Amino acid sequence: MKTISDIRRENLDALARQLGSVDAVAAASSTSPVYLSQIKNQALDSKTGKPRQMGSALARKLEVGCGKPSGWMDTDHRSPPNVEPGPDVKGVYPLLSCVQAGMWTELCASFTREDAQDWYPSTKSLGPCGYMLRVKGRSMENPGGSPSFTEGMILHVNPDLDPTPGLYVIVRREGSDEATFKRYIHIEGVPYLEAINPDWPKDQKYLKLMPGDVWCGVVVDASLGGLV
Repeated sequence: MKTISDIRRENLDALARQLGSVDAVAAASSTSPVYLSQIKNQALDSKTGKPRQMGSALARKLEVGCGKPSGWMDTDHRSPPNVEPGPDVKGVYPLLSCVQAGMWTELCASFTREDAQDWYPSTKSLGPCGYMLRVKGRSMENPGGSPSFTEGMILHVNPDLDPTPGLYVIVRREGSDEATFKRYIHIEGVPYLEAINPDWPKDQKYLKLMPGDVWCGVVVDASLGGLV
């Protein structure tokens, strides 16, 4: 029978595969990559002569940092026959405020874990400066249609992708500190940001892109607001 130490070590290995490396797990959870590697590889403790083990405090810290529910590290997730595996998580990314997203080109290099509201996993690779943004308002809600982005949904944003017409984008409007979420379109060759809600006021449905507007990223996925 597996011990709790065996289960936690297997789950640490699973996190390393999901995020790409033990170093990525350590960065997401603000822990020592050396210590995590020692646990994963069952390195002997110089004082006790026994393999290093993961305590409950570290297990909870990894769960929070990697977007897992409480107790995830203590559960055996090895899939029995005929059970499909869970989603392939590509990375864990910060949830930003609209102001942070609007200033992201300046913030990314100096951004720290404490600056984010939360961290969320994504099955999409969002790049080194990828981030999450919560939908505000109903301008991108399309009742009865698809896609539809309801208030509170989490947007998965890759700021390194080039925006092309038809994509959903995050833009900081000229003269504003906050980012806005819209669909990028061209009308007779002129670039606009479109609110897809069919009931949105006509005078606010299309926003012409101006020279001072700043691209803050392309939305590549969207999910419900709960932590995975």
